[in-house]
Amino acid sequence: MTKVMTGILFDKLNGRTTRGIKPLVNKRIAYAIASSNYWSSTENSGNNAWNVNFGGTNSNNNNKNNSNYVRAVAALDDEEKASVMEAYDDCCRNKMGSPDCIEFRLHPEMVIVLAVRIKMRCYEPGLSKTFIVKRPKLREIFAAFFLDRIVQHWIYLRINPLFEERFVSMGNVSYNCRKGFGTLAARIRLYNDMHKHGFSPDLFIGKFDLFSCFMSTDKEVMWAKLEEFVPAHYKGGDLETLMYLLKITVFHRPQDHCERRGDLSLWERLPKAKSLFHCNGLPIGNITTQILLNFLLSYFDEWVLWRIATLGYEHPEEHYIRFVDDFTFHSMPVVHIMLLYRESKDWLWANLHFLLHPDKVYIQPQFHGVKFVGGVILPGRMYVINRTVAGMYLRVNYTDTLCRVIVEKGATETRLSLLQHCVSSLNSYSGFLIHGKSYNLQKKMLLPLQWFWKVCYTKGNLNVVVIKKQYKLTNYLIHEQELQCRITDSLRPRHRESFPDDKFLRRASLW
Repeated sequence: MTKVMTGILFDKLNGRTTRGIKPLVNKRIAYAIASSNYWSSTENSGNNAWNVNFGGTNSNNNNKNNSNYVRAVAALDDEEKASVMEAYDDCCRNKMGSPDCIEFRLHPEMVIVLAVRIKMRCYEPGLSKTFIVKRPKLREIFAAFFLDRIVQHWIYLRINPLFEERFVSMGNVSYNCRKGFGTLAARIRLYNDMHKHGFSPDLFIGKFDLFSCFMSTDKEVMWAKLEEFVPAHYKGGDLETLMYLLKITVFHRPQDHCERRGDLSLWERLPKAKSLFHCNGLPIGNITTQILLNFLLSYFDEWVLWRIATLGYEHPEEHYIRFVDDFTFHSMPVVHIMLLYRESKDWLWANLHFLLHPDKVYIQPQFHGVKFVGGVILPGRMYVINRTVAGMYLRVNYTDTLCRVIVEKGATETRLSLLQHCVSSLNSYSGFLIHGKSYNLQKKMLLPLQWFWKVCYTKGNLNVVVIKKQYKLTNYLIHEQELQCRITDSLRPRHRESFPDDKFLRRASLW
């Protein structure tokens, strides 16, 4: 935010100057010549303005005529306020219970503070939190500061429709971070395309992977593509602001200003090529990372579709699919797949500075099937990969042990809260399994359990796990509250004998 202090110029877009400010000949520029309470503000209502402290993040609602403060350095119009509020609502959707969201909602004026910072071109990303997840493999995650998440959603709401038009025009071969284009949709698309062309011995499939895709993204290349694409397709009046925030987001280095959480020893086991502390790529965990990488790789999709068409295929989109950095060439002779593999390797490095992973190369006859984004695709059927099955086995056994503790030692708020989390995890795994031939697998996992069935039950052919009524956390808390009320009421002193008038007592009891 532009600082207003002795000897510092600031842009006075609207309002008037008060104590300690001497306007120059240029009415848009004022110069601070004395020490005082110098604040930036924006209008809150007809009589009040938000005064924003430059030295921190606090803000106050003060009367505009208060001579101790500077009025409206940047007065936001309704459209600017509404755009940030829209991004704020989108950021909070489905996350109203998260600690960061709850903390931010206690200070709603910060949305206006953010809008002012964007207006004054002095927005800077805040402190990120970073940690490492263990499953399905070690991966470094960055959680942005909540204000930065609002900015990312502001960007997302404007550029995602542009990217969607591009993806649709290319035959929807890109699957990732798109509504209706998740892992299941990608597997079904590949399954249908493979069955459409058949499983003759002459047809092959090749699956390939980019090496450390997020960490090795060249930000200069990405920005060059965005600088060319966005102004040519975006028709909104806030294009200048969009490009300003996009550039900050693309070149931001959260590893320079972050707080590490969790087990710090995990960073010693994490390969350097998978950590931003040793690379200059994109942080995993931000919504803009997903959509920007998907956009960048759409140029590779565009080239692949053109190259497949030059090989004589009438519908090239039926022979190629990509999910983030995993992509396949399928329903082709092995000669064409090998040719595309070699040319893709050269094109990716020359144009986007990506490398293909040397160890993740799979080329087999199509009837052998293929593992793709969490599933195994075979002629006539799809299965879930063993890694997902093993994860569900671990969660099932842990839940059974927890149920035993609850039955033998009694229910507590902590145990029931943990049980609720376990059941949500089991239903999430079941959501993966339900789309494959997995009924017998679920029977094998759930039916032999001893303590699980004392606390939970299932619906829909073992597809949905439900906690029994007496063990639900909400019912337990209500019961505990009622019990506490009864105890409190029993300890309340009785004064019935102090009133000899029975008529008065009857009235009091009725009251």
